[in-house]
Amino acid sequence: MFESRIAPFFKRAANQGTKALSICCGDYFPFYYVVEYPRSGGTWIAHLLSDYLQIPLPKHSLLPIACRAVIHNHWKYHRRLSRPVYVLRDGRDVAVSMMFYALRRLGDGYYARRFPSLLKIDDNNHRQVMPLFLREWFEHPAGCRISWPRHVRQWAFREHVIVVRYEDFNRDSLSALCDLLHKLNVNNVDEQLLTMTVKKFSFQQQTKRKAGEEDVTSNKRKGVVGDWRNYFSKEAAEMFERHTRGLLTELGYESDNEWVKRLRYET
Repeated sequence: MFESRIAPFFKRAANQGTKALSICCGDYFPFYYVVEYPRSGGTWIAHLLSDYLQIPLPKHSLLPIACRAVIHNHWKYHRRLSRPVYVLRDGRDVAVSMMFYALRRLGDGYYARRFPSLLKIDDNNHRQVMPLFLREWFEHPAGCRISWPRHVRQWAFREHVIVVRYEDFNRDSLSALCDLLHKLNVNNVDEQLLTMTVKKFSFQQQTKRKAGEEDVTSNKRKGVVGDWRNYFSKEAAEMFERHTRGLLTELGYESDNEWVKRLRYET
């Protein structure tokens, strides 16, 4: 009873308390912020940073964090957060990841209310349901109070925000983590420790599967980039572009806003 009713209240209060500490005196501890929109790969990158720096990555705390730590969060932008790391991922892959994440949790009611379209999914019709799911995901976000395009536009175009891409970490985790540490002014990077950290949190090490081998029951479902192509119809692409209005092009995930028209040859 406590866990289901009281604990979530304290977790939310603790999260707000941690954010307040971050804004007023985050450099004192110091905090390292890893900000993401849910299902963008931020948990993985926060673990990499925490393990290399050998500092805590508190989860589900019932009290505000007040020690040197990596703070993983989905917060709205605030100009007084110092050196925040924002994890960017192709929003189409984010949406697909959220769809499967929510499917695993339909039994608790929250996601069923948020995304009623998922109740229509069977083994073969994900592509048909995707346009309905996208509309619900944009209009009623889960895990964050604002939509993916609003969150990205708040964070990804700020000069003092360190933007990293999930796709870069997926392609070459070692180089991406090394580059991030330099941007965080971490000096004398230990290559041996860096290699150990990357190996420890690799998809294969964590799941005992190769990237691309799917397990729909796992939070680490597939570990690949571009999986959205397996689930997007032209209707889904049009729905996505309608809600994001050129954001994929601004971020460099597409060369122009004609990607929806090209998609018909890819599906």
